[in-house]
Amino acid sequence: MDWTGSVLAVIGLILLNFVWNQGPLVGWGKACIIVLLIVSIVILAIFVLYELRRAVIPLLPREIMKSRPMLMVLLALFLGWGSFGIFSFYYFAFLLNIRKYNVLWAGGTYFMFAIWGMIAALVVGFTIRRSTAPIILFLSMLAFTAGNVMFAVTPVHETYFRMNLGTMIVLSFGMDMSFPASSIMLSDFLPMQYQGMAGSLAYTMVNYSMSLCLGMATTVEKQVNDSGKNLLKGYRGAEYLSVGLAGLGIVVALIFMIENLWIERNENLERSKEENLS
Repeated sequence: MDWTGSVLAVIGLILLNFVWNQGPLVGWGKACIIVLLIVSIVILAIFVLYELRRAVIPLLPREIMKSRPMLMVLLALFLGWGSFGIFSFYYFAFLLNIRKYNVLWAGGTYFMFAIWGMIAALVVGFTIRRSTAPIILFLSMLAFTAGNVMFAVTPVHETYFRMNLGTMIVLSFGMDMSFPASSIMLSDFLPMQYQGMAGSLAYTMVNYSMSLCLGMATTVEKQVNDSGKNLLKGYRGAEYLSVGLAGLGIVVALIFMIENLWIERNENLERSKEENLS
C-alpha cells in the first residue's frame, strides 16, 4: 500500500476542491482561501514527483502518469463530465428559481435521462465493436457540448417539451458514450495487472470533475450576476463556462481520435506490406 502517496493525494485533492467551492461563497479575497489554494497545488505537485521518482509501489501506475494518450483520455473525460456537473446544478436552479417549478415537477423532468440513458447505453453496446473507442469518445464530447449550448440559450418562457427535453436527450448520449469508451481505452493502455484500475480511475475522474468544475462555475456566476440581482445572467454565465469546457473536450478528443486513426492506418499499411512480401 502506498500510504504516503494516498495521504498526499487525498489531502491535496480535498483542499483544492474545498477552495474552489468555498471561494465563491466567502470571497476570493480571503487570505485563507488563497493560502489553501497554494498549499493544495504544492501538495499535489509533491504527490506527482513522489509517485514518479520515489514510490516503490505507486498509487497510480507510472504508465498512466507518463503516457500522453492516457492523460488525453482522462482530460477529455474531466472536461466533458465537468460541463455536465455544471449543467446538473444550474438546470435545477433554473427550473426552481427562474421558471418557478415546484420541487416535484423539477425532479420529475429527469425522467428523460432514464429513458434515453438506456437507449444510449444500448447504442454504445451495439456500435462499440463496429467503431472504435476514440470515435465514441469524440462523439460524446460533441453531445456534451451540444446539450450545454442548447441549455445556455433556452428561453425562460418555454414549455419543457421543447428545448429542455432535447437537451436531456442529447446529454444522455454524452454520459453513456464517454464512460464506457474511456474505460475501454484506459484498460487497453494499462498492463494486465492494472486493468482492473481503469474503471475506478474513470469513475473517480467523473465525480471529481463534476464537483471541481461546479466551483469554477459558481465563481463565474458570482462575478456576472450583478451582486445577486440578476439570477438569469449569473446562470447563463456559468453555463457558458460549461460550454467552453465541453468545447475544449472536443478539441482534446479530436486530436486523440486523429492520432489514433493515423496510427491504425500506418499499422494496416505495414501489415499489408508484410503480407504482400510473404
